[in-house]
Amino acid sequence: SSGSPISIPSNIMLFGVYYITSIDDKLPMSDRVYTGETELMYAMEISKELDLRQMAKVRIGSKIMETSIGRVIFNKVLPENYDFINEAMDKKRVTSLLTKVLKEEPNKVAVKLIDDIKDIGLKYGTICGQSVSLADISIPKDRERLINEGKKMVMEVDGYYTRGLITKSEVRKQKEDIWNKVIGELDNVVWDNLEDDNPVKILVKSGSTKATRDKVKQLAGMKGLISDPTGKIVEIPIFGNFKIGLS
Repeated sequence: SSGSPISIPSNIMLFGVYYITSIDDKLPMSDRVYTGETELMYAMEISKELDLRQMAKVRIGSKIMETSIGRVIFNKVLPENYDFINEAMDKKRVTSLLTKVLKEEPNKVAVKLIDDIKDIGLKYGTICGQSVSLADISIPKDRERLINEGKKMVMEVDGYYTRGLITKSEVRKQKEDIWNKVIGELDNVVWDNLEDDNPVKILVKSGSTKATRDKVKQLAGMKGLISDPTGKIVEIPIFGNFKIGLS
């Protein structure tokens, strides 16, 4: 119903594509300029001076570009008339690329590209050996502070209601706003607490699974606000998370 193509690589295939086109920021930029793809592949496979996700300067066509071996490998399967894509290919970008190819190119070209992307993703998604565990997600130090600040603000709102300064509906609305603000801040703290090469963070950013930032927040931050059977928001959120327990 969205209009996007259904033949989109998913799971490990999509993850493999994202993995090889992303950059490992812990690896330094190579100080050499490579003449082309052949020399670049030699530097990785034979002399071992470059990594798959390491930035390097290489001649692409008539230009010297800062890119990685993984991105060069991905661009090899693109139609000849397409420009070099020098960015990490997550689910949205892969979908956008395939949508464009399906509209502009013959079906034969589009089918070959889909198969090639699938093969690259499956190969490098397997080679990278990425795995995920609960230990990859740590509970941030600021978690308790943020929750306690939220509780203090809620107590102030209750005080206003006791003195007759606000109505019961205003109390519910203000409490909901307070906890939504706390949950938003906690979401950022949990996400920033993960290193860029954290397996969970890479998995979420790739878009290859149903994992989202919200689910990561519920694992290490707090479950947050829930609705009762009538659809109303419960004033008191669930402060626990799936790592330490919800009770």
